[in-house]
Amino acid sequence: MFCQIKEVEALIVVTRPKYSIVVAVNDDDALQKNLCLSECIDEYPVQQQRDFTSAALALNNGMSAQDADYFVLVHQDVYLPHGWLNGLNEVIDKLSAEDSTWAVIGVVGTDMKGGLVGKLWSQGIKQEIDAGVGLAKVRSLDEVLLVFRGSAGLKFDEGMTGFHLYGTDIVQQAISLGHSCYCAHLPIIHNDKKKYTLDNSYHHGYRYMQKKWHHQLPISTTVMPITKSGLEYYVRNLKQLKRKLFDKALGLKHMLVDDPKKLARELGYEE
Repeated sequence: MFCQIKEVEALIVVTRPKYSIVVAVNDDDALQKNLCLSECIDEYPVQQQRDFTSAALALNNGMSAQDADYFVLVHQDVYLPHGWLNGLNEVIDKLSAEDSTWAVIGVVGTDMKGGLVGKLWSQGIKQEIDAGVGLAKVRSLDEVLLVFRGSAGLKFDEGMTGFHLYGTDIVQQAISLGHSCYCAHLPIIHNDKKKYTLDNSYHHGYRYMQKKWHHQLPISTTVMPITKSGLEYYVRNLKQLKRKLFDKALGLKHMLVDDPKKLARELGYEE
């Protein structure tokens, strides 16, 4: 059964909503078993973006279709714990009082010194990322979840193909325009599949970032640093290929989380 979420086309919007939720969809099963279980999708309009060739095209289209104070751009395989929006409201109130230049909030990224920050469960690596609590200014944000301040007017670079590294790119864009970006303590469940090696789409995105932000390199990301040489890409893929062969030899199989709500309670993300 397809999840019953409020499509913005079916709503008569009298006033601009505080939030608009945008999700690129290519797997209805992942959507139904994760994001559709999140309570916030019953509170605000949801933009499902399908059949796009890049994240930039999909997310820009979703944001242009509905005006809102803030846009929550989230992956289809994410569960947002009970009360998550309350936490986001608190973060926005704090930032609005302390830093009027803020443009983007994420849940995991790398800080101004290149260190990992944020908190979430990643099923792809079968562990919790728990790197600091509170707000931290960042140079990069993971794409799993991004919150845009609508009045900042940011748009993704549609010259960037594929579905990788657009979080890092938008942070660099924001900084170049005089905005600040933050990682906040807003833990989520990312019920993602295990990824051993990075595909050609990631490599294209990596090369694009190398050229576009050449004078800002190196830039640390949650996957690997973007450097002028780009050797990290090949080193990482070689290590991960060895890991894949090792797991295969042991007969290890990757399983997704059956009940993200239960896992969120066990981790203390919700009551």
